[in-house]
Amino acid sequence: MDNIANVISVAGSEEEEGEEDEESSSSSPPLEEQLSNFRQQWKEELMSTKDGEGQVAHGRGRRRRKSSSLGENSSSLEDKAYSLFMQGVHAERDGLMFEAIKFYRQAVQLVPDIENKIQNITGFEDYESEEDSEGSVYEGDEDDSINQLSSQLSEMNINSIRVSCEKEFPQKGKHISALPIELLLLVFRWVVASHLDLRSLEQLSMVCRGFYVCARDVEIWRLVCQRIWGRGVYLTKDYPAWRQMFLERPHLRFDGVYICRTTYFRQGEQSFIDQFYRPWHMVEYYRYIRVFPDGVIMMLTSPEQPKDVVSKLRWKSASVEGILKGHYRLVDNILSGVLQREKPKDSEGSYQRFKRRNRNNNVSGVKEQTFHVEFNLTGPGRCNNTKLEWLHYSCETWYSASTVASVSEFDLSSFHPLIFSRVKSYTRAAVLPL
Repeated sequence: MDNIANVISVAGSEEEEGEEDEESSSSSPPLEEQLSNFRQQWKEELMSTKDGEGQVAHGRGRRRRKSSSLGENSSSLEDKAYSLFMQGVHAERDGLMFEAIKFYRQAVQLVPDIENKIQNITGFEDYESEEDSEGSVYEGDEDDSINQLSSQLSEMNINSIRVSCEKEFPQKGKHISALPIELLLLVFRWVVASHLDLRSLEQLSMVCRGFYVCARDVEIWRLVCQRIWGRGVYLTKDYPAWRQMFLERPHLRFDGVYICRTTYFRQGEQSFIDQFYRPWHMVEYYRYIRVFPDGVIMMLTSPEQPKDVVSKLRWKSASVEGILKGHYRLVDNILSGVLQREKPKDSEGSYQRFKRRNRNNNVSGVKEQTFHVEFNLTGPGRCNNTKLEWLHYSCETWYSASTVASVSEFDLSSFHPLIFSRVKSYTRAAVLPL
């Protein structure tokens, strides 16, 4: 602006001098024309520059407002689509496929190429790779920690239980770790009890490292194996440890009942009114087998449901109509048993004795019946003690009028295998320690 003012002032002075010397100088008319032309051009340029700048500024502001509003709308849509797409990714990783598809559909409706845009975002793929690498690191750390814990537990023994068993919260009374080791092991033997509740022993070992060591005591597992296979059992090359023998060698379970259900159809009696009507009946009954660690076996055939029968078979002194009792022997995975029908106990009163004597001397003169059973102990996978398959079933009958027994063999094609079912009430209370 200063330069322009100087030019104007110079031009003004020259114009005044030109007017004064117009008559005396012949070169003044061209100079005046030049100045006027310059002045006119300068004014035109100045006006055009102001109008152009205003229009440009107005246009830029208008375009900036339009572009900003469009950018805000597009960015908000992309942000919303991105959020929905990522929710779908997390839902898919969690296995919620229906919710993932819903989120993906909503994201694509907002921005059709949202997947390509997300892949172009810097750090998205790196984030996934970082997650994978972190997951692998965590898996490796977890494996190392498990191996380290396993080695530490294997090195621990009963003498170090006081160091590994500590109280978590302050208490007024004595902590269980203050008990003598012998007394603590006696508590564990009471947990196993005479009915061999090894499931409770394993649950007890999960309390702390000290209880884990006590639950792996060699003496406890030696008593368990002797209780199952007799005192003549000993360690071998195949079973160098007592607990390994219990886990790998076939053995029966004593905390439940082996049950099978049998169903068949039989023809009913023909009606006297309608000669063409022949009814059929569906017969359903259950067979129960209960075994005890001391070699006692009980077998019962009954139409009653298991929920009504299993409670009656809890004790060896169970008195149920039609029950068979005897003893069994387990050799490898072959279970052999000999059972007899329980005789009714004598009751007081001459009338009852007279009635029973007449019943015993009655029809067919059956004096005694002995049942011989044989099963194959098996099961799916490592559970090799949950299924009893029939191998042999016979009945030896003695008559009062004969000295020779009659043996009847049963067809095993209609006998279904018995499946083990755990009964919680059998291990609810302990009578004797292991």
